Amino acid sequence: VGFAVSDPFLQMQFEYQVGAPRLPAIRTHALYTGATHFPARPHEVLVMDRPHECVLMCIIQRLLPRHAEDDGQEGDADNWPTKDGRLRSAGSAGYPYSFLTRALTDRSFSTFAQFRAVLLWAYDMDLITFYEFY
Repeated sequence: VGFAVSDPFLQMQFEYQVGAPRLPAIRTHALYTGATHFPARPHEVLVMDRPHECVLMCIIQRLLPRHAEDDGQEGDADNWPTKDGRLRSAGSAGYPYSFLTRALTDRSFSTFAQFRAVLLWAYDMDLITFYEFY
């Protein structure tokens, strides 16, 4: 049995905390996803921000430009669409992209690959999720 880490940062962290032996750093390529990026949903951005989904989506919605035709509805938090008390999508008529959480998908990598981009809220020093979408 051999041990390895996924990046040089973890290699240094392990060496500092445990000492010898120095573990090899082997980059993760996430080939197991079996998905290739093909943006069939060119105006949608997938938001992968667990576990802070409710905070990030509210920030995105608040920062999106307001359009004159909105009548203030999009800027008013009382009118934002929620499900189970959480904001699952953010958008504005004055901005070309809408933002959706993975809760509004079937949560498969083939679906994720259809989005124009993925926005990842980094909440940990070493997220394997980054390699799944890179």
